[in-house]
Amino acid sequence: MGVTAQETVQILAKHYSPFIHLPASALPEAERAMRFFDLHPGEEIRIRARRAEGYLYLVDGDISVELEGDVRRHSFRDDRKLPIKLPPAPTRASVIAETPASLCQIESEDLDLLMSWQELAASEDLLVGSQTRERFRQVQQSCLAFRQLPLDCVERALARMTPVAVKAGDEVVVQGDPADAFFVIVEGEAEVWSQGVYDDEQSLVNKLGPGSAFGEEALILSGSRNATVRMTTDGELLRLEKDDFNELIAASQIETVSAPVARSMLENGYRLLDVRYDEEYEDERIPGSILIPLPELRRRFGELDPGERYLVLCKGGRRAQVATMLLNQRRIKAVTIEGGIRDWPYEKAVGMP
Repeated sequence: MGVTAQETVQILAKHYSPFIHLPASALPEAERAMRFFDLHPGEEIRIRARRAEGYLYLVDGDISVELEGDVRRHSFRDDRKLPIKLPPAPTRASVIAETPASLCQIESEDLDLLMSWQELAASEDLLVGSQTRERFRQVQQSCLAFRQLPLDCVERALARMTPVAVKAGDEVVVQGDPADAFFVIVEGEAEVWSQGVYDDEQSLVNKLGPGSAFGEEALILSGSRNATVRMTTDGELLRLEKDDFNELIAASQIETVSAPVARSMLENGYRLLDVRYDEEYEDERIPGSILIPLPELRRRFGELDPGERYLVLCKGGRRAQVATMLLNQRRIKAVTIEGGIRDWPYEKAVGMP
């Protein structure tokens, strides 16, 4: 019994949206964002989303899911395979295996982030130049380094970063020194050492590896380094200078509005653009919205009126940010709805439009 994590992701890529839209190169990243479960007949687990909303995907067997008193049976043999929605904490779902069963869980925010970064990677409008694309490839597998950067800044940040070769024992930043740059580890490992006000010497507080970033806190606070980062192996870093970091953080071109503000804007002439996939749109949507999935947006710009103003949404906001950026680059006024349809508290429609 049991399906390996790698086999699970391959099954998702064949049967479930949005994984069927992902390239093979993105599947390992999807795998890292998931939790996997193998259940014996009669075995029960209680599960919930960690933050906002989550999904369960059944990849083998038959299960029953009880959620707030409603019990539903799910079988991988069903012709149409749909994810099982998990509400945000503290509500839990009870999953009981009727046969040997395998399933996996992913948070909606993690899935939305994955889709957004894959769209950036596939873009012909962004990441222009082989050097920038190579740097994107280097950090793509652990994009935590850029999660706090507005998506419209990613390309410019990567283009301005400078590769730095480092040796074991090199101190990249030293506690107390002025902050002058932000760093991402591409290859190699490092240790973070810090000395508190009442400490006699530095102590080890963290270890860093490929994809880890450091240096941003001191830059944002315009202060001095609060720790020393020392390489424990040879490696390579990407360095972004202080002025570039401050410019890109402060220069976000993506305007985001809350759901109540968005509703008011709709009443005052804005049109609603949904950039999720057809399957997501069919599941639930805001009445009156226009559907253009993000991967199709570049070849369907002609369907949008440059004289109109658009509110853009997706599941949680990340893909909408990419679409908003692309629209604004073409001088089509666009604003992202914060939290997407996940946090939309007003009327929604379900089923085929």
